Amino acid sequence: RRRPRCVCNRSGRRRAVRCSSMLRITARAEPTEIVLELEGKLTGLWSKELESCWKKLLIENRPVKLVLKAVSFIDPAGKKLLVRMYRNGTALEGEGCMTKAIIEAIIGGENI
Repeated sequence: RRRPRCVCNRSGRRRAVRCSSMLRITARAEPTEIVLELEGKLTGLWSKELESCWKKLLIENRPVKLVLKAVSFIDPAGKKLLVRMYRNGTALEGEGCMTKAIIEAIIGGENI
């Protein structure tokens, strides 16, 4: 069972928050490319956050690789974003059966 994390609201009071659909985006610069690692669920507003991070990295004019490291769910909007990223030259890599299958479908040009 997950333990709730604590955050402070505007009044400074601490309150527990449980987020079951979070996404961790980790960016790191490698010698030849920028790597974005994803962990969690690629859904809703998190898709928009990933897109925002990705667009900021494109300005640097370096190759980008997206690694779906521990992604447990991808909604239709997330899949569309992955297709858009791939078509714009982002390399996709997956860990786990589901993410590898989704990436293979994207690379193969299937309608996902």
